[in-house]
Amino acid sequence: MKRLHFLRHAKSSWDDPELEDIDRPLAERGHRAGAAMAAVLKERGLRVDQVLVSTARRTRQTFDYLCPMLEGVPVQFESRLYVFSAAHLLDRLRELPDSIGSVLVIGHNPAMQELAVALTDRQDPPTPELATLRDKFPTAGYALLVCGIDRWDDLGPGVARLDTLIRPKDLNL
Repeated sequence: MKRLHFLRHAKSSWDDPELEDIDRPLAERGHRAGAAMAAVLKERGLRVDQVLVSTARRTRQTFDYLCPMLEGVPVQFESRLYVFSAAHLLDRLRELPDSIGSVLVIGHNPAMQELAVALTDRQDPPTPELATLRDKFPTAGYALLVCGIDRWDDLGPGVARLDTLIRPKDLNL
């Protein structure tokens, strides 16, 4: 079994229209949601073997809130995770060494939502949480997918079930 943790970056600021998309920082609302999500994940005992983070400023700032609880966990900041395609994200995840049992990806939509939906497309029965994820994966949203595979190369449509979905809205933010 492999565990795939998706955390979408928190809400970014659009205050400076001159900034390139990759350079946009978190908005104040994003900082609040990042801190709240980190607190909830810490309380739930988040444990991962690897962290992959897009090089976008907003994803790095989102990661900063989780950093204290991930001490000692290998972290990779990758420009190739600054993607909006589920296929590209899937390709990257399939490259993970099989010795890694769980990975946290801090990235972007629509790639994360589309991939999560594809990986869980055979989940039966569908749950209300899965219907929610299929409808929207909000900023600072967290999803844990449990994948019925032993090798990351086997990651593909229908191999996972949604175990957990947490949205800032669930935290009254």
